[in-house]
Amino acid sequence: IMSDKGKANQPINKLTTRLMPVSQAVCWYSIVNSQKAEDPTTAAFDFVKLASAFFCAWALYNKFLGGMPKELGHISMGLTCAAATFRSKKATVAGIGVVLLNFFLPIVAFNVILMPARKLALMAKKNQTTDGIVWAWVFKGYMISSCFLWGY
Repeated sequence: IMSDKGKANQPINKLTTRLMPVSQAVCWYSIVNSQKAEDPTTAAFDFVKLASAFFCAWALYNKFLGGMPKELGHISMGLTCAAATFRSKKATVAGIGVVLLNFFLPIVAFNVILMPARKLALMAKKNQTTDGIVWAWVFKGYMISSCFLWGY
């Protein structure tokens, strides 16, 4: 979650800030609907494949275009996507486990949920403007939702 840019008040990407809650809403909607499918197992693999492909692409964007060269989410999301594509239950579960750790560990290690939003914005984005604080609150919600989403 640490920003790689050293300058103060690094601009907040408003598109990706909005993408966090929107992506979670779409994922939760998809999970609910996948349980209504004729073949819930196939629907679950399809959901994991598409969701992890999307989040892999997002991580690659962050790494190469979004100023976060230390981003590694594309690895766990990419492996999870491949496992779900090949319908490997064990590999998919293992991939989801790694994805869960990617979301859960920063929550614990950095105490993200209890950390004041201003402090999180400063630590992660070097930005304490209103945009930075809004980003921090959205990020907290995204991290919590992601833990439940991938653990579901």
